[in-house]
Amino acid sequence: MTDRIVALRKLRPNSLFTVSGENIVWNDPDNAMPSEKEIRDKIQELVLKEPMRLLRIERNNLLTQTDWRIIRGLEKGLDITDWKIYREDLRDLPSKIESGLIPAPTMDEGESLTLNFDHWPISPEY
Repeated sequence: MTDRIVALRKLRPNSLFTVSGENIVWNDPDNAMPSEKEIRDKIQELVLKEPMRLLRIERNNLLTQTDWRIIRGLEKGLDITDWKIYREDLRDLPSKIESGLIPAPTMDEGESLTLNFDHWPISPEY
C-alpha cells in the first residue's frame, strides 16, 4: 500500500486523496486520478530507481562525515588533497554508474532491503 501512496504522490504531487486498503478515494476535482496502469508503472519505475536513491543517500552521508576533515585541514594549513579526491570520487559515483564505468548498485530482497555496491571510493586514513 505504501508503494501506491508514494506512486500517487509522485504522479500527482499536489492532489488530495486517501487510500484505504486497495481503494483510492480521490478528492481532487482539478486533477484526474491516475489509472491503475499509471500507478503500477510508477511503482515499477520507483523500484528500479531505489538502488540509486539509496546510494545517493549513503554517498551524501559519507560526504557529510568528511566535512570536518576539510574544514580542519583548511584551518590548520594541512594537505587535504587526498580528502578532496575522495570527496570528488564520491560525488562522481552517480555519473560513473550512469555512463557504465562502474556497475550499478543492486538490492537484496530479503527481510530487509540491503544495498549491494562494491565500488565505494576508499577513504584516506590520517
